[in-house]
Amino acid sequence: MKIIQIEVSTVCNGACIYCPLTIFSATWNRKFMDISLFIKILNEGKELGFEHVHLQGWGEPLLHPRFIELLSMAKTSFMTSFATNGVYLTNEMAHRILKAGVDLVAVTFAGATAATHNMIRKGNDFDTVVQNVKNFIKISKLHHNRPKVVAIYMLLKETLRELPRFVELAANLGVDEINLSNISYIPNLHTWRRRIFTEFFREVPHEVLETIKEARRIAEEFGIPLNHRRFSPLEYTICPENPLSTLFINVEGDVSPCVYLNIPAHDLVRCFEGRCEKAPRLVFGNLKTENLKTILTKRRYKDFINIWEMRVRETTIPVFPPDECKNCYLLYGI
Repeated sequence: MKIIQIEVSTVCNGACIYCPLTIFSATWNRKFMDISLFIKILNEGKELGFEHVHLQGWGEPLLHPRFIELLSMAKTSFMTSFATNGVYLTNEMAHRILKAGVDLVAVTFAGATAATHNMIRKGNDFDTVVQNVKNFIKISKLHHNRPKVVAIYMLLKETLRELPRFVELAANLGVDEINLSNISYIPNLHTWRRRIFTEFFREVPHEVLETIKEARRIAEEFGIPLNHRRFSPLEYTICPENPLSTLFINVEGDVSPCVYLNIPAHDLVRCFEGRCEKAPRLVFGNLKTENLKTILTKRRYKDFINIWEMRVRETTIPVFPPDECKNCYLLYGI
């Protein structure tokens, strides 16, 4: 399936302690996507055979003043999904979203208690989010096309111990699936020290393995899928973001391989294996001045994609990943 991830907002009500938006706030570009640009993306994406539009970037999509209109337009031609912090998923918004149509809604948590979640995801009140998710699922059952609801749980040293309790909470709320998330983009050493995954060639701590095991046991009891990536880096043939089938288009119309290579701020830093360096940025073109078909025929895009195609195809001769991706934990299954 070919997916376009569209960043409709770089504005957020939250100040999550691990998020680049919080850490690079001084140079952050806060903006909502123009409707005309969004329509252009949909039209050109449809012509090129894209099938799924995911509304998510470095901001809260529900803050866009015309979010329902955007969702409704996308749903006329594509499968649709979005990720939210859940604060604005009110009863009124739930009815409007369900009327517009959506296939999947993901909501992010960082703890099974208000004390932990509110400390990590500042500005995203735990009790509000829990109640909103509960009500959204209840309301969605009244609609014939009920969307899939996914709970995303951020794993940090502070949140690990509450994971089994969260699985039970999420199951009781009625979510369809739980996805565990590591800090894939590490913006400073303070955040690096919060991670639960190991450095290369280190054993995963016993506490992590036992907690995951207990969480799986509870998930199986409730019959709810629990998905996670690795907790020790190991290079994958292709990044889970899958640049062979996915594009990211930011709020300004820049076309990139993924959200991690197009963060809307200056003087960015990315840390890898405890070392912090200037973060790479990769843009193939801009849809305000070019069309998508032209951008995808450019040499820079073709060279980037060719590397991934060779990595998938080649089984004997090692093919190195693109330079921009070498120090990204997603490539190593984190």
